[in-house]
Amino acid sequence: MEIYSAKKYAHIYVEEKAYSYELTGKILSHFKDAEIIHIRHYKDIFSMENQNAALEKEYMSIILAVNENRFLYEGSENCQSFGLDNYYYCLTAMNCPFDCEYCFLKGMYPSGDLVIFVNIEDAFREIEEKIKDEKVLINLSYETDLAALDSFTGFINQWRNFASKHENISFEIRTKAAVSFTKEEIQDNQEKDNLVYAFTLSPDEIIKRFEHKTPMLSNRINAVNAAINSGKNVRLCFDPMLHTNGYIEIYSDFFEKIIREIDFNAVKDISLGTFRIPAEYLKAMRKRYGESKVVLYPYENNNGILSYRKETEEDFIMMAKRSLLKVMPEDKIFVAKE
Repeated sequence: MEIYSAKKYAHIYVEEKAYSYELTGKILSHFKDAEIIHIRHYKDIFSMENQNAALEKEYMSIILAVNENRFLYEGSENCQSFGLDNYYYCLTAMNCPFDCEYCFLKGMYPSGDLVIFVNIEDAFREIEEKIKDEKVLINLSYETDLAALDSFTGFINQWRNFASKHENISFEIRTKAAVSFTKEEIQDNQEKDNLVYAFTLSPDEIIKRFEHKTPMLSNRINAVNAAINSGKNVRLCFDPMLHTNGYIEIYSDFFEKIIREIDFNAVKDISLGTFRIPAEYLKAMRKRYGESKVVLYPYENNNGILSYRKETEEDFIMMAKRSLLKVMPEDKIFVAKE
């Protein structure tokens, strides 16, 4: 099982306000060899002009900060709400420790560094104030990979405790990390149905070409099975599927493998989709990170969203469904909107 530790972060920037929070001390205790740099505000580092985002991504630093704005945001119409009334995401960290070539965060943020907000209790308060009796989905890993940071933040167990008290809200933790969720404990020792562990799975060929620094498929499958065996609510995400040389054979073999190795009777549902991105994000990615086969692909522009041609996307979804419908009813397969 692959574990994501704090050892790779050589520099940590700490806001003045962040020192008064217990989480700051906890995180710094994992970085005893790191250089600690005091700053006034996280944007002084994260939002600097003329940054080399690609170099920062290769040698990531962490910025510990206090979120003095809001945590809760309405999600894009292009995101799946899995049948619930509304979709939100909660911003407790910005940027991801992984380095996927297609990641929209590379177009959203000017920096390759990672920001962690240490005042997570304020996020809990905001959700309680804004979400009353609605049936909503809150994505906790929309702008990061929360599971990959958990070894030194402990965020997931805090969210488990919070979710256990707010059963009208569905919480999703989406991840490419191959970490174990079996050691967490919540106050009443009861796993609720409203916290979903969503694992993004990709073929090894796609991981090697495009999902840099992420675990290989076998390790992700092991994590899925460990979560299932410990009674977690598991969602499988095949999103984004990428059009590349030999993609039909690559994905056909991939679906056969996961059907053999995962018990789909224990899977809550499936997320399915192809690559799509706002046009302005892709333009920024080309400038900050250079060109790759992902950014050079001749996408179609549909009201500012770049995606594959409709025929290509339909072929992709049909191919995936042919395999998945053998083990999952269609009403549990959610396809991302264009």
